[in-house]
Amino acid sequence: MNISFQTDDSLDPTDLEVVVRAAQFTPEVAALLAKLNQLGQRSQTLPVTLDEQTVLIPEADIVAVEVFRNNITIHTLNRDYTTRGTLKKLLTRLDATTFRQINRSIVINLNHLELLEVAFSGNLLAKMQTGLKLTVSRGYVADLKRYLGM
Repeated sequence: MNISFQTDDSLDPTDLEVVVRAAQFTPEVAALLAKLNQLGQRSQTLPVTLDEQTVLIPEADIVAVEVFRNNITIHTLNRDYTTRGTLKKLLTRLDATTFRQINRSIVINLNHLELLEVAFSGNLLAKMQTGLKLTVSRGYVADLKRYLGM
C-alpha cells in the first residue's frame, strides 16, 4: 500500500478530500472505505433499544450478532440482548474492520474468534472465546480466509 499527501489550495481549509485508488474494488478496499467513512463520526458503543430503555453496549464486548427474521440477538461477554431490526442496518453501525459477516444471519467480532474448524459441506465452524460456536457458510469462507490472511 502506498500512502501520500498532497496540498490543494482550491479546497477550503476545513475540507478534507481522500481518494483511494486500486486496480479493482476488493473487500479490502471496501473495508478501508468503510473505516474512512467512520472516522470522527462514530462512538465505540452500540446503542440498543430494549423495551423502553436504550442500553449502550461497548463494541469490544460484542462477541457475535445473530438475526432470525426481525429479531437480533447480540451476544456479549456477559449476556445476550435481543431487540428488533435488520442485520444490514446493524452492520452499518459496527466497525467493518472488526466485525465480519460469516453467513446470511451472523456477524462475528474477529477479536473474539478463537479457532476455525472444517465442518460439513465446505462450511467452517467458528468457535468464539466464550465457547459460542457459529457456522461460516461456504459463500463467506473465502472472504473470511482472505481477510484473516489465510
